[in-house]
Amino acid sequence: KIKPDWIITYPPFGLALAYAFARENRAKFGYVNTKTNVCNFDIKNGDKVIVVVDDIYSGESLKKTINIINEMNAKVESPIFTIGNFFGTKKLLGLDVFSVISEKGNLYPKDNCPMCKSGSKAVLPRPNWNSLMKK
Repeated sequence: KIKPDWIITYPPFGLALAYAFARENRAKFGYVNTKTNVCNFDIKNGDKVIVVVDDIYSGESLKKTINIINEMNAKVESPIFTIGNFFGTKKLLGLDVFSVISEKGNLYPKDNCPMCKSGSKAVLPRPNWNSLMKK
């Protein structure tokens, strides 16, 4: 059993989940800004870090987060915790991934999306959630 010093996530949607996880584990809570590649928390050399995120689609934000923590000389521990793992991976950067839901989704590049080719307009789900849920 790992006793983490820190529970780290990245905004926006992983914040509440990671905060609750930190509180339950009596660990410090922090986050990485993946847009600026900065973690403004006092993580020290050798601190044990568990990464908790809401979901994984491509894994890019998660990889950035782990790399930033590694650059701070902290030790990211397995497993990574997530609610939804739509990337379908069991490991990321050598770390185990533990997910409540693990189901590989189909992600298409803009220029090769079969739904776009049939006339559907591609939209990001999070910023458009309310309009997508309207009947």
